[in-house]
Amino acid sequence: MTVISENMLNIGGFLLAHATWIIADLGPAENYVPQAMCLKSGELVLNVFEAETQVEAVSKGKAFMETEAVNFEACAFARDGLVRKDGSAIDVLLIDLSDDSGAHVLTMIQPYKKDDRMHLLGDEVFLSSDGAVIDEATSASIRPLVHDGAQSHSGALESWKGLNNSRQPSPDLF
Repeated sequence: MTVISENMLNIGGFLLAHATWIIADLGPAENYVPQAMCLKSGELVLNVFEAETQVEAVSKGKAFMETEAVNFEACAFARDGLVRKDGSAIDVLLIDLSDDSGAHVLTMIQPYKKDDRMHLLGDEVFLSSDGAVIDEATSASIRPLVHDGAQSHSGALESWKGLNNSRQPSPDLF
């Protein structure tokens, strides 16, 4: 398995807090605009992928990760999605993490639901670059680094703490 760096996990957590902060404030007909957060020379660089459709925006973000992530020490790319299981759809935030070679290393999945407010459902689930679910022992060891990154987002900290501390049970994703 490829090395999962602390920088990569921290950036993923920072973007997780940033994205959940935005999603929590969206209206029912609004979509989260995909974003990439990348580290270059100790500075975080935010890239936003606006387009006419959500499919186009996600395509722009994926293209950025394929061609530009190599120019950074680490990158995270977040987008909103759905996981379909047993005839029902579960809202998820998907965050791809890339290392300094630009290679996709890990995908983080955070299920959530949004009614009058946003609720995180269970812990983050991690997939390897080949799509295999990372075992719980490894996931439990990397989750604190993701949460450290989330807590480093001063603007989203209050929102993140509320969401993180009030997690509800997770649906079975796979």
